[in-house]
Amino acid sequence: MHHRELHTRLVKNLEENNKAWISTADIIIRNMAEEKDNVPLKTDGVADEPIPLMVIPSKVWTQPYDTELYDWVATEVLGTRSKVTKEYLDEMLKENIVFAPNHCTKYKLEVPDVNERICFINHRAGEVPDWLWVYDYLFTRVRIRIPLTLFQQEILRRSAVAPSQLHPNSWAFIRLFELVCQALGLPVSWRLFFFFFKLTTPKNGNMDDSGRGFLSFRAHGKMKIFDFSDESSNFKEMYFKIPEAPKIQPFYLTSEKKAKFSLYWRMGYRSPRPGANALSEEEKKAVSLLRSIWG
Repeated sequence: MHHRELHTRLVKNLEENNKAWISTADIIIRNMAEEKDNVPLKTDGVADEPIPLMVIPSKVWTQPYDTELYDWVATEVLGTRSKVTKEYLDEMLKENIVFAPNHCTKYKLEVPDVNERICFINHRAGEVPDWLWVYDYLFTRVRIRIPLTLFQQEILRRSAVAPSQLHPNSWAFIRLFELVCQALGLPVSWRLFFFFFKLTTPKNGNMDDSGRGFLSFRAHGKMKIFDFSDESSNFKEMYFKIPEAPKIQPFYLTSEKKAKFSLYWRMGYRSPRPGANALSEEEKKAVSLLRSIWG
């Protein structure tokens, strides 16, 4: 994909964001979604001096991946090489759509090597800093910003999955649920979210013959909460890295360098289902209100 095509795609995605991701069922937050970005998270690590934001190529990946290590991953995922280029990441930075305010100097963007795949772990842990795999749709279409909110991080932690394992519609579920709760003055809690939604795979939760691909959130029962048109089939080739930067504690690691949620793909996942007794009184009232809206 040439630079001009990438630029056209980026601009088009930004212009058509509402058409693709916000349905008539979400009319109460249509105007809000135009203006509201993620609530920035506070981080413990602060550099003595601002670190210039850089877009750098990865070190050349010379080792072939272990076929047994990734034999559970869908063949389509293993066979999809990133088409992201340095020029494309420069365009994203120019549009100011990746980072929340005051965070653009704390991270760098990195182009994957030609032999790396979105499902790869850090095979050189201890020698090479960890990173976060992301797709461009997270920023161009769903309007997520780095750092992720505490709510978004908690959903990932409770689900035991990496951000890049979730289908685009799943990130739209997470973000719109967050916006709806904020707009209505409801608690933005993981218990409330999982009371309404469950994490599933295609094939009713089982891996098909080609392995495991992307995971999706779906409403419990017959509730039709968010309804998105599936216009995200081209996202799989547009991924890149957000690695650690010198002297900075990235939002996805603790001060002890432990991941706050899964950074890399995992075969297993969780989908907790809090019962009514596990909800606070405030959350129970929120359930009643949301049920009255969604039926």
